[in-house]
Amino acid sequence: MKSKFTYRSTSETDIGLRKTANEDSFLDTPQILTVAESLNRLGYLFAVADGVSGQEGGEIASKIAIDTLRMYYVLPHVNIPPQDRLRNVFLEAHRRIEEYAEKHPRYKGMGTTLTSVILKENSAYYGHVGDSRLYVIRPVTREITQLTEDHTLVNRFVKEKKLTPEEAAQEDSNVLDQALGCVAKIHVEVGEYPALCPGDLLLLCSDGLTDLVTDAKIRDIVLGSPSLADACHRLVMKANQQGGKDNITVVLVAVEETGSEEH
Repeated sequence: MKSKFTYRSTSETDIGLRKTANEDSFLDTPQILTVAESLNRLGYLFAVADGVSGQEGGEIASKIAIDTLRMYYVLPHVNIPPQDRLRNVFLEAHRRIEEYAEKHPRYKGMGTTLTSVILKENSAYYGHVGDSRLYVIRPVTREITQLTEDHTLVNRFVKEKKLTPEEAAQEDSNVLDQALGCVAKIHVEVGEYPALCPGDLLLLCSDGLTDLVTDAKIRDIVLGSPSLADACHRLVMKANQQGGKDNITVVLVAVEETGSEEH
C-alpha cells in the first residue's frame, strides 16, 4: 500500500515599498485549469520567477518564463521524467527570452530567475536558475530546509574558496551568476526531494523575501499562521516591515494525505 497525497496551495505577490513595477511572476497549479488526469499523470506544478533588476524588461522576461512553463509542461506527447521535463522547459524559456530581446533591442540583457517544483506522490522534483528559493518546512521537527542553491557570484566565490563566509556577508549578494535570458549558457539545477510527509509545507519565493527575512523567521511565521493564505500575507508584510526593497512573491503548498492506494 502506498500513501496518496494531495496538495493545497495559495500565493501572494506584492510590489514592495521601493519599486515602481512588479517584475515577479508566479505559477500556482489551479491557475492552469489542467484536467485532473493530467495532474495525476504529470504532477502538480508551482513556480516563481523574478525579473532581473537593473535591466529593462525584467517583468517581460519573468512572464515569458512562467508562460513557457505553463504551456510546455502539459504537452501530452512528452513522456519523460519530471526533472528532464523541467530542464527542457527551462532551456526553452531561456531561448524564448533571448529571441524576444533580439526582436526588441531595447530589452537586450533582460533576464529572470526561475524556480519550479513538481509534486508527484511523495516526491518533489525541482528545477532552478537564479536566486529565488525553494524550501521544505516540516512542522513535526520545526525544520526548514533550503533545497535550491543561490546562483550568485558571492555564493560561487565561497564555493571556490575565494571568499570566506564572513567576507561574503559584506559583499553584494544579489549579483547573479545564472539567470534565464541574460547569460550566454545556463546551467539548470535539478533535484529531487523523495521523502515528503503529510503536513510538510513547500515554499517558493523571490529574494524580496529572503534578503530581508531570515530562514528561522520564515519558518516561525509559516508555522504560527492559522492558514496558508494568512502565512503568505504575513511573510509579505514582514518583508515590507523590514524595508520592502524589492518585489515579494511567495507560493506556499501544503502536503496532505488522502488515503492509500494499492500497487
